[in-house]
Amino acid sequence: STPSNVIYENEEVEKISLPTLTGINIILANHEPIIATLGAGQILIYKTSSDKDCQKIIVDGGVFKFLDNNAE
Repeated sequence: STPSNVIYENEEVEKISLPTLTGINIILANHEPIIATLGAGQILIYKTSSDKDCQKIIVDGGVFKFLDNNAE
């Protein structure tokens, strides 16, 4: 099984950077719906527009879903 945790719930973020199998994907508000397979690396969650202010989450694979401005 794959562990999953809620990192943010009902919180707005500026952007999310994802390590996918095809490279780094950047998700902004109103991004088209996407389901992406994650590779090993860091998910970076930016709460503000400053590239210095982000939360880093280490992942070694998984699935990321984005639909109607909600990320899972």
